[in-house]
Amino acid sequence: MNHREIFSDARWLSPRQSLDAALFRSEIEINRTVQKAEITICGLGWFILYINGRRVGNDEFVPAYTDYHDRPDMNLSYPLNDDFSHRIYALKYDVAEYLHEGKNVLGVAVGGGYYHQTLRKAEGNMNYGNIK
Repeated sequence: MNHREIFSDARWLSPRQSLDAALFRSEIEINRTVQKAEITICGLGWFILYINGRRVGNDEFVPAYTDYHDRPDMNLSYPLNDDFSHRIYALKYDVAEYLHEGKNVLGVAVGGGYYHQTLRKAEGNMNYGNIK
């Protein structure tokens, strides 16, 4: 899948201020029995998805590191003369077993991960931006 296929109708959620970690919560109402349900999720920073208080999957430190996008102000302490391809990984989960008829609560814990690196200063500015 390409960027447009995954993110065409998506909107990024982010905290109102720069944080190293955040919790996002949303409620949805389902008015029928859930037979099949999938969610595609991406976090710029590591994330853990919860539905109705249950952790979805057992992944750790996802999504994987990539060169997310250009960082013109890296100010590296070493020469880096290379061109990079940029990508963002998204994960897809089968979530039918987590959902039920009625009110459902989705929660996502997002941490800085590789995207929002504020403590790694020895090499230069490795921060891509705020978590979302």
